[in-house]
Amino acid sequence: IQTEVLDTDSDTQMRLRFDFWSENFIEGEGIFIESSPEGSYERDDALLWTLHAAWLFGTYWNGNDKTQRANELIFDIPQNSLEAGTIVLRIRVSTSEGALLIDQIKLEEK
Repeated sequence: IQTEVLDTDSDTQMRLRFDFWSENFIEGEGIFIESSPEGSYERDDALLWTLHAAWLFGTYWNGNDKTQRANELIFDIPQNSLEAGTIVLRIRVSTSEGALLIDQIKLEEK
């Protein structure tokens, strides 16, 4: 999941909230929250993305029972996005055979 290019205005932090349900994840697989000033739509260059959170199965949550889990992340907007005046946020999932449903996504500047 990836946003369009957003203006950072004068705020220095963002808040992301979402619910998720998982199934068939194994230890070490997870959900990653990343940002980039422009988004790097043409290529998936890890150097262009800043990692803000890594929620790993077996560490952050256990059980593949489709239980709803609410999440909130408050993070500082990276300097490169503040200088550019824009940010793109993405939620990336790493799993070999798991399934993930993400719902009720809310993003706001703080």
